[in-house]
Amino acid sequence: MSKIHNLTLSRRQLNHKLAAGVLGFGLTHFGLLRNASAALDTMKPLDRASPDTPLLDQTGDMSPLALRVDRPMLVNFWASWCPPCVHELPQLQRLDDALASHNMAVMLIGLDRKGIDFGAPFLADKGITIARSVFDKSGDLPRALKIRVMPSSYFIRPGGQIIGMVEGPLEWDQPDVIDAVIKTLKQ
Repeated sequence: MSKIHNLTLSRRQLNHKLAAGVLGFGLTHFGLLRNASAALDTMKPLDRASPDTPLLDQTGDMSPLALRVDRPMLVNFWASWCPPCVHELPQLQRLDDALASHNMAVMLIGLDRKGIDFGAPFLADKGITIARSVFDKSGDLPRALKIRVMPSSYFIRPGGQIIGMVEGPLEWDQPDVIDAVIKTLKQ
């Protein structure tokens, strides 16, 4: 009997180790354990114009991204149904605060199908006051950009030229990440 008990215990231990390994792989794979100092090492360089898809802002204005980017920006696609997106919203708020003194900004693009009527109060409830928060309930812009991972963030120059992207969540408010964002946006 004790031999069977030991075998069961060993299987249990093996199952725990397998579960921990799978969880660790999953978190690493989806960027949740990515270390901040290497954050922008995963940036994919791009050189393309932003699509002409119109976005709705809180004043009711519908205009494309290129007309909204009046300074270098980190444009982040988020949704309330995406836990990593929601987790990084306060970090993006702090990044936006840090970028202001460099004449740079963060723009949030909400992708909830309920649009601005749901997204704006959701951000307010979370204490997010990023002035450049727009909404695309149709999902046309992420389709045009071929976004595969949520959240996704784009580095964009004034006028809408996309210079890079990062897929997945990051710790945007870490000092080395803020410095790397500023350096990237100054290019």
